[in-house]
Amino acid sequence: REFNKFTGTLEAMGAVPGEEEMRLLYNTLSQEKARPFLIDGDYEVAGVFPGGAVYLHTRDRAIDSVEKLQGKRIATLDFDTASVRMVRHVGASVVGSNSANFAGKFNNGSVDLAYAPAVAYSPLELYKGVNPNGGVFKYALAYMNFQVIIHRDRFPDDAGQMVRDQAIKRINEAYEIIAEAEAGIPDDIWMHPPQEDVAEYDKMLRKVRLSLLEDGVYDERAISLMKAIRCRVDGARSECAS
Repeated sequence: REFNKFTGTLEAMGAVPGEEEMRLLYNTLSQEKARPFLIDGDYEVAGVFPGGAVYLHTRDRAIDSVEKLQGKRIATLDFDTASVRMVRHVGASVVGSNSANFAGKFNNGSVDLAYAPAVAYSPLELYKGVNPNGGVFKYALAYMNFQVIIHRDRFPDDAGQMVRDQAIKRINEAYEIIAEAEAGIPDDIWMHPPQEDVAEYDKMLRKVRLSLLEDGVYDERAISLMKAIRCRVDGARSECAS
């Protein structure tokens, strides 16, 4: 978000429920007419790559609802306003962490829960924290991405678009990596929330998302674009009536 508020909003809580929405979003952003949104001052976002859905990992399978998160310690990327707001919203306790140490805190029991995409499960050994009594909650809190950011004055004017054109051609490779990582988490580790709970989680994330938009953390254009994509994929969502 420091370099580009628009693309910094793509990881907004609950804004991208799944792969279909993410692909539509990437296709939109790779088009030349999207370039003005990808330029901010001296910087240009030359490419966006999917990292996969972000899931909540718990050391205790009994923590299977929002109510049970109250008072629980969650390893939270404390530089990220959105994450801190979300953890506090559910009544859990923020344990300040970063990408280098959150997995260690989860694995050694310093925290009760952590959030990460499936691609982190094996490399960061999150199975050590999940086993023997925990699980991975199969609900996309957000959708992680990697962004290539360039100094515009150090590249030809069309360099950013060239990278975006290449990125969209290789998007299937990225999704194969994500699919392999998700398949690598054993079936008995996944925790599947009931459908009625999913609708409630969607509403809760929307509330947090809109409060962050009001506070100027998120970019309104990106929030609107992602809502349009969600409603295109699933017009039955309650938010799509308004």
